[in-house]
Amino acid sequence: MTASSPDGGCRACRALREGVRALVISLLDRILARPGMAKVNAALMTVALRGLGYNHCCEPKKTGEAKLVGLAASGQATFCIDIGANNGAYTRELLRQTNAHVLAFEPLPGAFRQLESIASEHPGRVTAVNCGVADQSGELQLRFDSDDSELATFSDKVAAIPYVAAAQTRTKNVPVVSLDDYLFAADRVQQTTHIDLLKIDVEGFEYQVLQGAQRTIRELRPRIVQIEYNWHQLFTGHSLYELAQMLSDYDAFQLLPFGSGLRPIDVSAPQSNIYSYANFAFIRRDLSA
Repeated sequence: MTASSPDGGCRACRALREGVRALVISLLDRILARPGMAKVNAALMTVALRGLGYNHCCEPKKTGEAKLVGLAASGQATFCIDIGANNGAYTRELLRQTNAHVLAFEPLPGAFRQLESIASEHPGRVTAVNCGVADQSGELQLRFDSDDSELATFSDKVAAIPYVAAAQTRTKNVPVVSLDDYLFAADRVQQTTHIDLLKIDVEGFEYQVLQGAQRTIRELRPRIVQIEYNWHQLFTGHSLYELAQMLSDYDAFQLLPFGSGLRPIDVSAPQSNIYSYANFAFIRRDLSA
């Protein structure tokens, strides 16, 4: 009697597992395809997306952002940038977990007052800038519903979405600056030698912010770039894949909820380009290995 080789046994086990898996999937396909299962499918999809990190909003611990800030802190962060700081919740998390100086941009007057209050609580640790960030410096029309709106946008395409148009009835022309122009201005060019964490949350205007930060990315090489991504990108026409092309030296990860960690993703895969609320971290490739 001849004993089977270990490799042969492993191959047989793998074939058995794959066969069982295919059978289970086939059975589930038939069951879940029935019209009466539509609500069950919708519920399963909701739960699955949340488990992958989608549709968790607003609180850093819930969104996984607190975990990412902790990752930056583990690298002894000394300089972080918060673009779209709003009322300063993310800036406050950076101050809580790191010893970094935070450069925070916010164009809305009411939200900026809250950001200034945080800065006054932490003397010397926050530079609060009352302007927006774009692909080039100048002035843009901001659409918003209140002075501390969390959904204010510079994007005409986002503003044209019916439910946004119904809510964002106020407009204000505000100054904007590209990140490159700000950081490489003659009076600041020697002040910034590196960036530990660059966070971008600008309601559908992320592509333009990245366009105006190409010298920053190329020369200052931020360790981590965090981007909030949601259904607004569906209307602006910018996929996650397209945003990632401007961060070609970075590996992409999705933030998992409740501090569960980071999930590596392939930005070219269709299932990674889902237009639901999520946060993604792009970590410099020489650091992510």
